[in-house]
Amino acid sequence: MTVPCHKGLEMNNSTFTLACRLRLGLPLPSALTAEQCICGTTIDPFGDHLLCCRHGGERHFRHDCLVEAFRVILREVKLPANSEVLLSHLHIRPAGVDADQKRADLYWVEDGVGHFGDVTVVHPTQADPSFAAHRTINRANGR
Repeated sequence: MTVPCHKGLEMNNSTFTLACRLRLGLPLPSALTAEQCICGTTIDPFGDHLLCCRHGGERHFRHDCLVEAFRVILREVKLPANSEVLLSHLHIRPAGVDADQKRADLYWVEDGVGHFGDVTVVHPTQADPSFAAHRTINRANGR
């Protein structure tokens, strides 16, 4: 048995059971799927919509957990890292973008050179906007 070495990796029994069901592609308990998402969509039996929806908090929660995990790893190897750094604070002003609103998920300096890290959370059934045919298939499978 592996013991989590970081408090953020610990799971209680219900969280572990839910994580296993998601990983194995098993339906979620009916109490979780009987509700609607805040976007108005009925939650599918496998919870795919919850993991893809831009309006619910699950996707953002997973993003923030990953950003924090990478920040901790960078700090453990003696690379001070900051998360959610405004580009304007780094004197970066991309054309056509409000630098006071854009943030880098991670920013760290190594050997005097600044580096950026971006964390993107995806899901196998998330709609793919790159091809119309794929988008139709993905959306049908993701709901």
